[in-house]
Amino acid sequence: HVDMMLRYLPTSDELALLASFEGDRARLGKAERYFSALASVAGHASKMKALRFKQGFRSATRDARAWVATVDAFCAELKNSSRLGRLVALVLNLGNALHATRGVAAAGFSLSSLPKLLDTRSFDGSTTLLHYMVAHLEREREARTKRDGAEFDESYECPLLFAEELPSLVPASRLTFAMLDEELAPLRSGLKALEHELTLA
Repeated sequence: HVDMMLRYLPTSDELALLASFEGDRARLGKAERYFSALASVAGHASKMKALRFKQGFRSATRDARAWVATVDAFCAELKNSSRLGRLVALVLNLGNALHATRGVAAAGFSLSSLPKLLDTRSFDGSTTLLHYMVAHLEREREARTKRDGAEFDESYECPLLFAEELPSLVPASRLTFAMLDEELAPLRSGLKALEHELTLA
């Protein structure tokens, strides 16, 4: 009903015509009487917009809350993933080994440097650092999990299987902060309009 009322708000010209009418208001048509009743309420349009925002607030925030919960869960999984931690440690150790001639070991690396794993190649150009790292982890996995076809190191957790510790990876990978900002933009503007309405009240 509020959406319908907002769709058919009187224009400023129609309100001016109603204000200039000096006859018997009981003789006006239904639309004109409705417009006249609306005109008697100060700021009727902004009040209706505020009402519509209030009515849709819960459903509008539901999606945003779900998105934030997904990102939050994924961040916690990333932080607690021992396999991913071992993988990141291996990348750091490889980087330090390659730069050992500088004499100073790095304490960390930026995420933006990860694509260099694909850019750093062997002398013949056939193997990248990423290929080497994956092959090394695969050999380690085979050596620690199989001996004559029998499993013998049940505590070993292969870093290559880090995605198993990240159940929120797939839903989180579909989200971007730009999408979240886009979702929150109408909420921000609605809250600002509501705040303005409260100030006027």
